[in-house]
Amino acid sequence: MHKFILVIILLSVILSFGAGESCKYLWLGIGSRTLALGNSGTSLSDLPWAPFYNPASVSQRGKFSLAGGNQFLALGRKLYFASVASEIYDGAGIGLTWIHSSVSDVEARNTDGEKVGTVANGEDAIFFAFAKKPTNNIHLGIGVEYVQSSIENITTGTAGLGAGISYRIKSPDITIGLSAQNLFMNISWNSNDYYGMGNVSNEQISPVFRGGVSYRGSVGEYPFLICGDLWQFSSTALSYGMGVEFSPMAQLTLRAGFSDGYPSAGIGIHTKIGKMSLVGIDYAVVPEKEELSIKHIVDLIIEY
Repeated sequence: MHKFILVIILLSVILSFGAGESCKYLWLGIGSRTLALGNSGTSLSDLPWAPFYNPASVSQRGKFSLAGGNQFLALGRKLYFASVASEIYDGAGIGLTWIHSSVSDVEARNTDGEKVGTVANGEDAIFFAFAKKPTNNIHLGIGVEYVQSSIENITTGTAGLGAGISYRIKSPDITIGLSAQNLFMNISWNSNDYYGMGNVSNEQISPVFRGGVSYRGSVGEYPFLICGDLWQFSSTALSYGMGVEFSPMAQLTLRAGFSDGYPSAGIGIHTKIGKMSLVGIDYAVVPEKEELSIKHIVDLIIEY
């Protein structure tokens, strides 16, 4: 019966996160702003989620930032995340991003179809990044990643590397970013301790290669941003996203974009409170490709 329960969980994960590949939540995207912009973040220099999208960007912030968010998903799925990034000295910065993904309250049934309880699975990923500015226009970053997955009470983990580069042209204000994540990561499942007899199954976590470009300008006194990304997470899967961001007033930002033909939209409200240079709430609405309910993403960002 345990094996049957395990199969139910595996099917739930595959259906819920659109996979067929391990840890696909690692390239679905995080953050309200980036998802509203079509999941484009590789070239954004002021992104709190830089350790996830491009390790090189953590040295471009010039300030301390703390952010957390949650995606409200259908079918009992959970996906939430938090990040911290800061400049540590002139031209260098560090960042840390944590992502949690899980499916809870999955019905467990025996071979006769009778419900025998509920089970859950969980996955966590940690991205650490260090970046340095060797010249005025170039930022180089390296990342270390750790992923842990649990199915019923079988837990496994693996570590890997990431890297990125960011190049900025100041006039016109264009930034180009390239990154590679999930490098050299293989996850190994050993069911022997659970069943008393079992097998070892090895799975490769597909690396993610991203490239992006962004342009900043203004219409009169109102700033805007146009950005786009291409990313590949297997030999046959190439995705794209584009977005535009416009600030009609200092505290308000409007966003719209699309990714692989699916539209997205969002809004950001930011203000100054005391010694904090910025406190903001970002919201995005994004349809899911599997024709599930529309997902809503909410973030809270604090900068000093």
